[in-house]
Parts: sequence; structure tokens; C-alpha cells
Amino acid sequence: MFAPSALAPNWKRLDPVSHVQQLFSLAALSRLLKSLLPTAVVVYFAVGVLVRDFRFLPALLHGNRGTLVAFAVGRMYEVAWKGSLVLLLWAGADYFLERQRHESELKMSKQDQKDEFKEMEGNPAVKQRIRRLQRQTRRRRMLKDVERAAVVITNPTEFAVALEYRMEMSAPIVVAKGRNLLAAQIKEIARWKGIPLVENVPLAHALYRAVEVGQAIPAKLYAVVAEILAAIWRAQARSEAQAVQAPPGGARKN
Repeated sequence: MFAPSALAPNWKRLDPVSHVQQLFSLAALSRLLKSLLPTAVVVYFAVGVLVRDFRFLPALLHGNRGTLVAFAVGRMYEVAWKGSLVLLLWAGADYFLERQRHESELKMSKQDQKDEFKEMEGNPAVKQRIRRLQRQTRRRRMLKDVERAAVVITNPTEFAVALEYRMEMSAPIVVAKGRNLLAAQIKEIARWKGIPLVENVPLAHALYRAVEVGQAIPAKLYAVVAEILAAIWRAQARSEAQAVQAPPGGARKN
């Protein structure tokens, strides 16, 4: 790709005001201090060497050239290795300081962490609303399944467990269960649909705590539930027999 606009001069780069702001910024001052500090230490060592050996200079001026050169080279070597040691130590300290500053800049604030969590996991408020809608949907479906129940076992006020059973089924299945307000809704639907309500406190507790919705009852409860279903079927059979035997209507008195 050819971008001729990138070759056009950018006059903003020549703006002296922006460069002055960069020169007198906090970052520029920090870089200047970091440069001047090791330089000042090296100059301190050089002045110290010069002051220490200053008394030998008059004698060297009257000596030969080789002695003067050796003296100068020795002192420059001493200043050089001391300065190198100072710069090496300062470079290590500057490295750790810059690394710590860089890591602190990369750290996210609490708001950034919350925003990232929302992006990755989703908004907690939205997820909570979705879970609430899912619970409501499951509750409506469960209350609809109460209509298929053969009997509702009650506590009588705290628990309600609806059991479905047909002859082709191997065991009764819990189609709905609830506590307190949900139990009251289950019992109300059972009354509207003519489903028998049987009060059995131990059985209601056992079914509510041991069996989940959609599961068959445990084998240890077969006998108790079978007796209840048999009693309900006998009562229904007697009601049907009485309805058949009853006359269609009484004779009208004159």
C-alpha cells in the first residue's frame, strides 16, 4: 500500500511549545536526575583522586616524561574502574526501579478488574436476572406437571410432593415438590384438578429431602406409597360404583 499522506510534513512536530512542555515535564526531570546522579559520583571520585595525589604534581613537573605519563595513566585507570563500578551499580538499580514502575503501570485498578470480569464472565446483574428467569420458568413447568400427578403428599402446611404413577411405570415419580408458598400453589392446583391430597408428615419429609423432581422414589418407600395409591384407587372405585348405582333422578312430587 502507498500512503502519500504519510510523507507530508507534520508541522506540529516543530511546535516549540510542545517540546518545552516535554523538557520541563516530570518524566524529563526524572531522566535528568538519573543521568546527573551517577555523573556526580564519578566526578566526586575523580576530584578525590586529584586532591589525594595533588602533592605529587610539583615533583612530576620536574621529572621525566615517562613518569608523568605513568602517573596520569594510573590515575585515569583508577577513575575509570571506579566510575565503571558506579555506573554498573546504578544500571542495576535503575533496571529494578524501571521494572517496578513498569509493573505498577501494568497493574489494573479495581474498576479495570471489574470491567474485565464483566467482559469475561458477563454482567453479574444480567446473569442474576437470567438465573431468576430460569427458576421462574422451571417453577411454571413444574406446576404444570402437577396436573399429571396421581396424589399429592402433604406435611400438611410446610411441604407438598406430587407423585405421578401409571400402571406401565416401574415406580412412582416425583413431578413437583415445594415448600411453604410453592407447596400452597401445588395444593391449590391439586384441588382444582381433583387430585387427592394425603397428609403424611414422615413420608412428605422423606420425599422432599431424598428425591429430586423427575426422579423415581426410592425402593424403601415403595410399600408406603403403594398403600396410599391403593387406598385412593379403592376410594375412587367406590365413588364410581355409587355413581353408577344411583338413580338418574328422583320422581317429581305433585
